[in-house]
Amino acid sequence: MKPETTNFRNHRFAGGAFTALSLLLLLAETPILFVLALMGGMGGLGYLLATATLETPIRRAESRLDAAQRAIDERSASIKAERADLKEKLRLTNARLDTMHAEAEQMKAELRSEYDRDIRAARKALADEFRQQGLALEASYAEKIKDKDSYMLERIKHHKSKLIGDNQQLHERIEQLETLLQQRDTYLLEEFNKRLQGYDADFKNLKDAALSQAQNVGEARAAYEAEFQALRDERDRLVKEVRRLMQPKRFRRNTDRDVVGNKILDFFKSKGVLLEGEDWSERFNHVDYFLYPMPSTSVDQVKAQLEDLQIHLGVFSRPKAVIEDGFIKLTVQVGNQPKAVEIPSTPLTRVEKSIDLANHLRIVGPSGSGKSTWLDNVIWLGLSLWPTANHTILDPKYPFTQWSNIKPDFKNDECVTKIQEIGSEMAERFSEANQVADEHGADSEGFSRYLDGLSYELFVIDEAQDLYRRAKKCDRTLGNRKNELANGVRDSLLECLNVGRALKVKTYFITQSAKCSKINLNEDDFDNAVSIFLGASISYALSTELKDSYSSEKLSLVRAEYVKRKELGQQYLGLISDLERDDLYLFELPRPGFYYERVMHSRPPSAPVPVPPSERAETIDAPMAPSSTKIESEGASTESAPDGTESSTDLAQLLEQGTRCPHCGTKSNTYKRKTPTKKGEVTVRCKTPNCRSNGSFKWKVV
Repeated sequence: MKPETTNFRNHRFAGGAFTALSLLLLLAETPILFVLALMGGMGGLGYLLATATLETPIRRAESRLDAAQRAIDERSASIKAERADLKEKLRLTNARLDTMHAEAEQMKAELRSEYDRDIRAARKALADEFRQQGLALEASYAEKIKDKDSYMLERIKHHKSKLIGDNQQLHERIEQLETLLQQRDTYLLEEFNKRLQGYDADFKNLKDAALSQAQNVGEARAAYEAEFQALRDERDRLVKEVRRLMQPKRFRRNTDRDVVGNKILDFFKSKGVLLEGEDWSERFNHVDYFLYPMPSTSVDQVKAQLEDLQIHLGVFSRPKAVIEDGFIKLTVQVGNQPKAVEIPSTPLTRVEKSIDLANHLRIVGPSGSGKSTWLDNVIWLGLSLWPTANHTILDPKYPFTQWSNIKPDFKNDECVTKIQEIGSEMAERFSEANQVADEHGADSEGFSRYLDGLSYELFVIDEAQDLYRRAKKCDRTLGNRKNELANGVRDSLLECLNVGRALKVKTYFITQSAKCSKINLNEDDFDNAVSIFLGASISYALSTELKDSYSSEKLSLVRAEYVKRKELGQQYLGLISDLERDDLYLFELPRPGFYYERVMHSRPPSAPVPVPPSERAETIDAPMAPSSTKIESEGASTESAPDGTESSTDLAQLLEQGTRCPHCGTKSNTYKRKTPTKKGEVTVRCKTPNCRSNGSFKWKVV
């Protein structure tokens, strides 16, 4: 039974029960209950009638829904049957496709084997045919060559006989020409002597006439010079008078304040700023000087020279300049004056210590500042401080660089390629050191042995700015829009800066300009390097680059010392800035060849003299014997010492002598790895470009 039918029955039962209860209340005597019973009975009868009226259509709707549900169930069963039938057909179709695919693969393999068989047969037939044709052509050409040889032999004999006849005729003609030439020489010599005699007579006559005219000219010239001297004296007198009249007014009294005021006027006059001294007033420890500006002078020009005026006067605080009542009021401190600047005698041992302790060197100086002389000295100083180091010098502007006893290893465009190789080596060394430190520990004995096995490397780049410009030029030539070579040079310079003296690497960066942007670097990239400023770059460094790196008092003292040194005539000065040790001082550059002579004279005659990098490689053209025999014999001699002392000495001498590259024959005694491995091998550098050794080769020394 459906739930709807059950509900209708429940409603009828409830309506009937309510009607019966209402009829029972009609029997009550109370009027209110009677009225309520009557109303309840009528409501119950109405509810029964409404329920009976709605039951019939609801039952009809339920029957229609049942019929529709049965139709849906039948359709669903039919669809399921069709789906199962389609799945079976799909399975049969896939099976047939697999069969057809297998048959196609088999047919393809058969066709491939048949094709290969036909190709082999065709190749064999063509090879036989070509072989026969080749033999025929060879025989034909052999016959033609034989005929041609006999023909050429006849021609040679003919031309040889003709050449002999021509030579005889040529010798006869030469004899005739020599005879004719001798006759003409005799005739020309006679004619020349005749004309020379005539010229001598004419010259004598002209000389006599000129002497008579010169006597008259001398008298006129003496009178003219006397008149000219009188005019010159008058002009000098007038110029002095005009200058006296145009001279700016000075302080006329002889007090200390007037003397300082005139000193200020002279200072500004030397700078091209013309001022007149009007008056001065003193208050506490300051003096106000009232200066009248000339028509071409402005207060901005005065303010631009206040820092130099402070150094010139030797005061602690900078003077101040303002406009007041049409005058320039210059306020100068007069109390608590600093002591006179003393010029310290900077010993070269202090300079050598700074260079030895530096991670890297940056040498900045324009042309004419003594940069080339100082670079030559500092390279020989490096040879003295690190005698076992491998020295590599890059000169991108060769041959315009002046070198004395040293020549660069790489020149011009070679430097662009070499600096990138150096950058890769430094990155590899840095990565390898980190790997060893992670594996054994930074304070372990294994890491110390690794550092002892590294070779000292000294790189000199003269100049880094020209190297970067040359790389950009190569990029433009090659059409590199992203400046791959220039960026590679910049990255390689950074790699060299990242690897310091802890890994036995030191680099000299030489530039004309102190601005790091010229080589696409930042100023803080050189924080771990000692900077050496030369010439005009000293003023720039003190006023701009080092302004925030040192205290104002230290900078002021160094500025005053620099001015005093210039006044004393010290022309070639250097400024060393060591930010790591807060060291800033001036020194006078040593004379040319100073360290070269020291290195040469400090070694005994028997000791090997360090050879400049340019002389450590020489190329031979004559054939040479294999170097393995010599290496083995020298290695055997090193093993003969029982205590190891003589062995190590022989090994050092052997490494100092060097060897030749087995590929190109170039001799070298610079090493990529100087400590022998377990196999007794060291890694030697080959500096010949495009050598098959790719820059290094193994040498067995033990």
